Amino acid sequence: MTGRVRAALLLVPPPVVYAAFFGAGVVIDRLVPWSPAGMQSGLASGIAWLVMIAAVSLGIVSVGWLRWRKTTVLPHGHPTHLVTDGPYAMSRNPIYVALTCAYCAGAVLVARVWPLVFLVGPLLVMQHGIIPFEEQRMRAAFGERYEDYCRRVRRWI
Repeated sequence: MTGRVRAALLLVPPPVVYAAFFGAGVVIDRLVPWSPAGMQSGLASGIAWLVMIAAVSLGIVSVGWLRWRKTTVLPHGHPTHLVTDGPYAMSRNPIYVALTCAYCAGAVLVARVWPLVFLVGPLLVMQHGIIPFEEQRMRAAFGERYEDYCRRVRRWI
């Protein structure tokens, strides 16, 4: 990804990236509806609500954990502390995991497949644009401590 594209993406908050792709999926669904019966079941809805609650909870806790440690939650911000406990002991990017889970749950709740197809968009933006930039900043700020953390904890889950 070029430096200009990455710089532009860093100005867009990750939840907006996810929402834009979800919205694009909904728009395509209006033109070419795609809603399998299985997505419309009570069981699918029940599971989706559980995933949504877990995702929102994980997101809130993850953001709170960073704020409690007085470090940035913004992709373009400058980290002041290396947070490796709490939700960050399970994933280096629990906020993005939460956004991805909420996105999937939302697609099931509206019973539409196109938003799920478009999930590849925000995942590519995060994986190849935002996360490498954040990791570069973390390496510069914390050096070997961050490298040790990367060896212990996976990027996603």
